[in-house]
Amino acid sequence: MAVVSCGKNTVSAGPPTKADLLLEWCSVRGRGSATQFDAACRHLFGELMRTTAVMGAFELLAHLEVDWSGGRRWTVTPPLLCLLPGAGGNAACLGARTDGMTAALADCIRGGILADFTTVPQPAGWPTAWYVGVDSSSALVEAAEAIGGHATALPRQCYRTHFGDLGSLLQRRAREFSYSGFGAERLDPGTLRYRAVEAEGVREPGCYRQKSRGTNVYWFVSDDGTIHHLDRWTATHAELGRIRAKGEPTPDVVSYDPNTLRLRVDAQAQLPTPWARLAMVSTGLAPATVKPASGRWYQVFEGVEVNAYLDIKKSLGLPASRAHLPRSSE
Repeated sequence: MAVVSCGKNTVSAGPPTKADLLLEWCSVRGRGSATQFDAACRHLFGELMRTTAVMGAFELLAHLEVDWSGGRRWTVTPPLLCLLPGAGGNAACLGARTDGMTAALADCIRGGILADFTTVPQPAGWPTAWYVGVDSSSALVEAAEAIGGHATALPRQCYRTHFGDLGSLLQRRAREFSYSGFGAERLDPGTLRYRAVEAEGVREPGCYRQKSRGTNVYWFVSDDGTIHHLDRWTATHAELGRIRAKGEPTPDVVSYDPNTLRLRVDAQAQLPTPWARLAMVSTGLAPATVKPASGRWYQVFEGVEVNAYLDIKKSLGLPASRAHLPRSSE
């Protein structure tokens, strides 16, 4: 980490990356459509950039809320100072970032409310990680109020109590009809790949995707025939849970090493947003993307506490899976 100096009127985070500029644009706009986000993203990164991947990165880091099943409309989240577990009074700065917010952070440092300001570079497409140092919980709350945001010292508890489990999420997303469109595909839970399916088969139990209004949409049909409009990763884990409930094998998509506190997730079955954020707030950093000798791509979250892993496992109904994940192996 490199400590960044506090200037006369603002906090200096160094030259902004393209993702930082895009986040500032989102913060100024407040909300928008997929078309607007895609245009701004391609303007900065180029036409070949996968805009959905960037949007997913912004959402995982709690900068945006995205309605994936409703056309990818997005809303920027309010500023949040999130105290990291075991970080000695360091809090991640999540949510919106504007000139006004950075000026307020500078005021807090000059006034002694905050001890320091730190940044950490992130992979391409992920905004720079911002951190502030605090000496007390009251200082954390005071700084959050100064930037027009919120503070939390117990992020794991917030996610656990607010989002519940996969079953409660499915209940909220139940629908009578599947999406309009053509060319539906069904997830093969063994390979985690999609295969074309006949139109009359889309009401059979399973996880599906198809193009609707120019974007991929996903839905899950439970064993009782209920249709659920979901984002990709929630639909994927719903299908894996349905298969496991029948006593059939599924890929080992999430594994954990309690010795190194590393959580490894199959890139074809990523954690749904609430649980991905629960893993992320252990450090405030993006997960690493790795491809070990097995040939599969994975996301690796660092510093995930045992209790956070247990919450994720229980909420998603995952089987226990411990692995040896040394820091130097990937």
